[in-house]
Amino acid sequence: MPDAMHSTNIAPDGSIHFAGFRLEASWPSLTDLAAEFWRYTRLSDREKDQDDEMQAYCCVSDLVDEFPWPRALELISELINLAEDDDEICYIAAGPLEDLVRASQALQLVSQIEVRARRDPRFRRAVAGVWLDRSTHEEVNKRLALFGARFPDGSKPG
Repeated sequence: MPDAMHSTNIAPDGSIHFAGFRLEASWPSLTDLAAEFWRYTRLSDREKDQDDEMQAYCCVSDLVDEFPWPRALELISELINLAEDDDEICYIAAGPLEDLVRASQALQLVSQIEVRARRDPRFRRAVAGVWLDRSTHEEVNKRLALFGARFPDGSKPG
């Protein structure tokens, strides 16, 4: 549930609205949100200091943290699809995807993550880049390890 400082809403038509941190923006689709996320993320630090358009970056974080459901997984897939190279795929692995697999609903989503990883080599690469957490449900860790995910020390679960 969003806190009083910010809120993200997904309308029935799929549009997304973010408000918070003195920022407000809307996107017609998850694809548009993902594209704007990458536009901002690819800016240099100096450009980011001069750019007031960080709403997409904040919204992605909010969606994954506050709404770790199939829509968040769809958004992560869009981010991976729009990644320009392996470094950007790893950026999603170490950020939004890692946050999602550590969420309390991860056990409910792990089957969907597995399906996407089997079908999509880029998504599979992202899953392999996830660092597992020992506090995450053991079943989630075991299933993601089949795609290459590891604990930070390099070990596998079980």
